[in-house]
Amino acid sequence: MSPYRQKFVVLAVIALTLQLGCGGYEEQIENLKGKTAIWIDLSNTQITDADLLALKLPRSLQSISLENTAITDAGVEALLVAKNLEQVNLGNTKITPACIALLEQLPNLRSVNIGGENIDQATAIDFFKKIIAKNSTSSIGDKESIKFFNPQQSKPK
Repeated sequence: MSPYRQKFVVLAVIALTLQLGCGGYEEQIENLKGKTAIWIDLSNTQITDADLLALKLPRSLQSISLENTAITDAGVEALLVAKNLEQVNLGNTKITPACIALLEQLPNLRSVNIGGENIDQATAIDFFKKIIAKNSTSSIGDKESIKFFNPQQSKPK
């Protein structure tokens, strides 16, 4: 099975579970003093803003990677319902500096990649400084994740 098809199947199962409301699993886990953690990797897929908005992301989503997709600022708005998001990878997408104001609304954001051709180095660095100031355990990235210095290198081959 191709990686895209695998990701689509996982995404379809999550979407189906959320749409059917399979028994309020999040509330049941919280009642047991547990924590639900969901990570979604949609990198290198054909997901669109409309797809992301239709997913109705769960509030327990902690990490999402949308790297190398056609997601724009409109798609970033869909992430705002996931108040527990800690990691967001929007590297090499179609986002603009306007999405930074949206990402700043995520109270638990610790690690973010906004590298791409629409966001310049100074803007990305200023955003990272805000994240660091807000959360001392923030990750501004290592040599691999700081792609905003040369967006042309982050494009898929």
